[in-house]
Amino acid sequence: MSALTVIGRRLAPQPRTAAEASLAAPLAQPRPAVCAQARPAPRRQQTAVARVAAGTGRRSVAAHAAAKTSEAATATGLPLPKGVGEALLRERSPSGQAAREAALNGAVVLFVCAGYGKKRFIYEKARSLGVKAILVDSPNHWGRDCVGDAFDAFYPVDLSRDADTVLADIATIYDGVVKEFGAVHGICSFSDLAQPLVARLCAQLGYPANSVEAVACARNKDLTRLALTAAGVPTPSHMLIQSPSQLEEAAKLVGFPSVLKPVGGSESIGVVRVDNEAQLAECYEQLQAIMRATAYKDGSLSTFEDESDAKGSANAALEFFTDLMLEQYMDGAEVDVDIVMSGGEVVYANVVDNWPTFEPWFQETGTNVPSTLPAAQQEELIEMAKSSLAAMGLTHGIQHTELKYTSRGARLLEVNPRMGGKCVHIENVLSTGVCMVVEQLLASCGLPNAPPAAAEPLNHIGEYSINAPRSGVLGDHEFLEKWVDHPDVVYCRPLAEVGARLRSPQDGFPTWIAEVMVRKPTVQEAITFVKSIHDDICENANILDPEDAMGLPEPAEAAGGETSD
Repeated sequence: MSALTVIGRRLAPQPRTAAEASLAAPLAQPRPAVCAQARPAPRRQQTAVARVAAGTGRRSVAAHAAAKTSEAATATGLPLPKGVGEALLRERSPSGQAAREAALNGAVVLFVCAGYGKKRFIYEKARSLGVKAILVDSPNHWGRDCVGDAFDAFYPVDLSRDADTVLADIATIYDGVVKEFGAVHGICSFSDLAQPLVARLCAQLGYPANSVEAVACARNKDLTRLALTAAGVPTPSHMLIQSPSQLEEAAKLVGFPSVLKPVGGSESIGVVRVDNEAQLAECYEQLQAIMRATAYKDGSLSTFEDESDAKGSANAALEFFTDLMLEQYMDGAEVDVDIVMSGGEVVYANVVDNWPTFEPWFQETGTNVPSTLPAAQQEELIEMAKSSLAAMGLTHGIQHTELKYTSRGARLLEVNPRMGGKCVHIENVLSTGVCMVVEQLLASCGLPNAPPAAAEPLNHIGEYSINAPRSGVLGDHEFLEKWVDHPDVVYCRPLAEVGARLRSPQDGFPTWIAEVMVRKPTVQEAITFVKSIHDDICENANILDPEDAMGLPEPAEAAGGETSD
């Protein structure tokens, strides 16, 4: 059994409880052998279109790549470099990692929905490893203009239609990619809302992925809570609210303080703390309007001024749930636990501290890594994350889990069955040396994950997403210039365009204006330094009254339109 790597410690994975195992068993996937002798393809192989239409799946996709070679290959048909055996591919060492990354050279990976523009680094990283990155996304997505840079090919698909129709179209595209590139060795997405679509596609075509049921459970917070309860995992009380008539019942069941939130979504949109029944009724009406005006379009989740604009812009094939639920408010310190799974086992976990959010809106502020929580609390949080993943049946690839260490112990907030957004990728690379992009590519192509994480922190990181200190219009970016080239600053960049309308926490869901990451010899020094930059930016940001902002350019998108999905 693989060891679980945590910064500075190695923990053996614990066996599931009987309840966890019974719930997860129908959803668990068998651990495939890394190396399988390639077989010639059947003479009359069924196309992906036919398999999706017929609802069949779980065949070996290795046939596409295997038809022309007799060398060892992964379960998805990716030929392995000569002389590389299964023992080396499973080895948790720099040489093992180098062998796994070398095996990606020449892989053809189909990416379904690339997310917002700041995720471009993901696909550039893939191509730097020799991966042929093929993107399927909406016709106006930014990726269409990045063929040759971030992608090797772009195939448009109309995401405004229902998921079944879009799935059939992607199957047609898949067959075209196989014809043009010779094979598809992996299918994945780094976009939260696309996970259900990708799970269905992988299930039909036989690619390694989390099961459709497990992804549905993770994407819907109501189902998440029900799964944890069924598995005997401690979880806060909650109630799904599908009608205003249920508000009184929910208030009695859950109590106050509590949190009203969408069962799905992203970036704390529509999440608010409520302290009494009057607030609950008021916020329920407000949040329903917000959710009706929110839609995913061309890579970004945005809230529109008019509900009709949202309906006309929505990518209907990407699941965005607007139902609301009331959940018990949880006190305590919040963390992310970034996890890599291979063959159903947790092989890497990294705890990152999340600083207190702006309530009642729960807008994110800052993070630091390594965590400053006591080691025992970190281990308890990791075990809670592992138990939650088992309860939901998640077994594969990257899991971004969010938890709190409450006065009653570790509790799960939510699970995102993909790499976390925003600063998650770079925090893991800088603190442990583990690249989540690489790990997801390995998993999607049927290669094992055994990241050789650093035993001690490589860097001590502090990060801040800076909210507008006051409402108004952003006049310029000059207030950031003094920090951009500072030797201890990893990055300092704007999150709002010049001319964007800003909202402070005092006036509603706040707008981010900038993000900063620093590194220092100790984590406490990093925290202190990045907070000092926050204070300087808030003091010097040029935020104008609307009447003084005439003549400024209209931003291409509203500030905050891109999420950290």
